[in-house]
Amino acid sequence: MAKILVVEDSPYQQQLIKESFRASSPSDTVLFASSAEEAEKILEENPDIDLLFVDYLLEGQNGVAFTRHLRAEGCEVPVVVMTAYGSAALVMEAMKAGAYDYIVKDKDYHLILPEVAKKTLDAYRASKESLHLYNLLLEFSDLLVETSSYIRQMNAMVDLGPTLQMFLRAAMGISKADSGVLFVSQTHGELRLYTDKIEVKEDDIEPLTEVKEPIHGVLRDSDLLKIKGAEGWSYSYYPLRFGVSASGGLLLLFRSGEKMSLSRHTVVELFVDTATASVMASLLFERVAESNRLWQATIDSICDPIVLVDSEGRILRCNRPFADMINIPIKECEGLRIEDLEGVEIEIFREVLKKGQHGSEEIMKGGRVYLVDVYTVSVKNEEVKTIILKDTTEHHRMKEQFYFTDKLTSLGRMIGGVAHEINNPLTGIMGYTELLMRRINDPEHQRMLNNIYTSAERCRKIVESLQQFASQKPVQYRSVNLNDLLESTILLREHWLKNAQIEVRRNYADLPFIEADPQQLQQVFLDMILNSEYALQHSGKKERYIELRTYYNPEEEVVIAEVTDNGTGIPEEELPKIFDPFFTTKEVNEGTGLGLSIAYSIVKDHGGSIEVESTPGEGTTFRVRLPRRR
Repeated sequence: MAKILVVEDSPYQQQLIKESFRASSPSDTVLFASSAEEAEKILEENPDIDLLFVDYLLEGQNGVAFTRHLRAEGCEVPVVVMTAYGSAALVMEAMKAGAYDYIVKDKDYHLILPEVAKKTLDAYRASKESLHLYNLLLEFSDLLVETSSYIRQMNAMVDLGPTLQMFLRAAMGISKADSGVLFVSQTHGELRLYTDKIEVKEDDIEPLTEVKEPIHGVLRDSDLLKIKGAEGWSYSYYPLRFGVSASGGLLLLFRSGEKMSLSRHTVVELFVDTATASVMASLLFERVAESNRLWQATIDSICDPIVLVDSEGRILRCNRPFADMINIPIKECEGLRIEDLEGVEIEIFREVLKKGQHGSEEIMKGGRVYLVDVYTVSVKNEEVKTIILKDTTEHHRMKEQFYFTDKLTSLGRMIGGVAHEINNPLTGIMGYTELLMRRINDPEHQRMLNNIYTSAERCRKIVESLQQFASQKPVQYRSVNLNDLLESTILLREHWLKNAQIEVRRNYADLPFIEADPQQLQQVFLDMILNSEYALQHSGKKERYIELRTYYNPEEEVVIAEVTDNGTGIPEEELPKIFDPFFTTKEVNEGTGLGLSIAYSIVKDHGGSIEVESTPGEGTTFRVRLPRRR
């Protein structure tokens, strides 16, 4: 059944053609037009016309020109030109104009027109279907090439985030979707949601997590999906499965409401299946990377240097403290040889590897104490050593300080007892001296008695200072005048300083009171005075002095005390070490190396700081800065 338009200006010929179709193909509908203008009008009113028969000889415009005009206007209805001449030139002209075929108008041509119409329509429809299939194949081929390009890009990625973003962009590109949503839910509960050109909340996609098969539809007809602003859009949803550890879904949205073509739908399904493998690889890489980050973060959190080395001494892994120790970025450490590195601690690693040490050992290096632990494991039939270096200097310092404190406690008890025994006779001496001074009027005797009383008073003050220094009281902060504290401290060593012919110079300024523990600060300044005394005794100088100077910085609200001597000074290379535990320049049995270390800790606990300036051969100045208020 077809609808046919015959353009023929002869009524007689029209009647013949009508009778032929009525006899041979009564189901066909045949319309007639006497001119090109009338035919064009009929075509406008009947867009469902399947075939045109056009006579070559028409009034005003021949059939070839009319065919050319139809094609220029975009009309694709097949045209068969009817001509009484049938010359090759005319046939060629008709075919160039866009005619599908031609027929020669001989005596009985009208009898074969129904059969010609049938064959022409069958051939035309077959060619159209072939062209459609060919275009589908071309489209499918192009889509496969496009898909292959996307898959190559995804396979080159390792990070999960960019891989998923490429997944969504590629799916939208292949399907020609206007918007898209991709989500991945992992077993530990993390949900990754990616959207493109649409706003979607997690609650909107919650119903999709239960869908197990692909679905397609229109949003207004779906109770499953309710996305604001997308009513009337068509959609395609593909559930995704990434092994046992993750699942998700791909939602493609089309504003036009039309569904994807069969070829695009097929390619999208192929892409989803293939791209899922790329996502699974990225998920695996992420888990491995996360495990590696966790391992690295764990060993980095250990403050002691840790390194794994192979049998040739090459670094396999290390933690950040080790990298900081050798001052090399951690990413550049792998593959380096321990033998090629430098540093005091590296010497310990070299010694350990050279000895083939196993277990734990304490090693002293550079004035510090280290505990080295070595563990050996076999990896792929190769011996790998894990070496952990722990600086135990502070632990030893604390242990020595504990012993030192215990010794001070014993000394304090002894001083307390001795002071008590001395105070009793001193009290008698001073009392009887006062009585004699009242009874004797002789000036010479008065002078001698006064000397006795003054000496006894001086002894009493020394005993009081010893008792104060040796008393083992809990740390107690109270208002202290630093000038008075320095004076009571120098009094403890005044006798020895005079015997050593060391002059004590005082240069005190008016100071505000500070909040401090006087016993602890007295220990700080006593140690500095003892260090100055030792330096002066070994200086070989005739003029030897210790100067005590104080002043106040009102801008910083800091009280400053300086202890200066003109002794041997401290070599420049030793200055950075003087506050380290156990560091000392004194001879064996003359110092422990703990005094300045303890002093440093005390001042730091008071919120202050210690500075030192020294010139070898000229002298040293210790400067203690203490805040007015804690």
